[in-house]
Amino acid sequence: MAYLSYPYTDNPEKRTEEARQLAEEIVSLHPDIVLIVPHIAFDQLLQSFIRDGTWWRFICDWEYEAISRCDFFILGCELNPKTSVGMIWEWSFAKRLGKEIVSMEEFLNGED
Repeated sequence: MAYLSYPYTDNPEKRTEEARQLAEEIVSLHPDIVLIVPHIAFDQLLQSFIRDGTWWRFICDWEYEAISRCDFFILGCELNPKTSVGMIWEWSFAKRLGKEIVSMEEFLNGED
């Protein structure tokens, strides 16, 4: 099982579509992988909580749980000073847990 980390908050609709496309590419090349994509797995579930402002409590708990259960962590794009805070938080948590962390390029080229 793998967790795909990708930006979200700067443009949720666009970023969800981009993450979906990355997920399709991953699954087509590695159909044996169970892929967790938080954009897809959690977004629709959180709509009612977004309205009342409590969504961060749920998303953080769910992401902690998903990352802790995954065998490895895929960075969907490069980390840099402009990277989303959410991606940095996810990466930091995965690193703290000792998860194998691979870039999208490494994963698609079979370097995982």
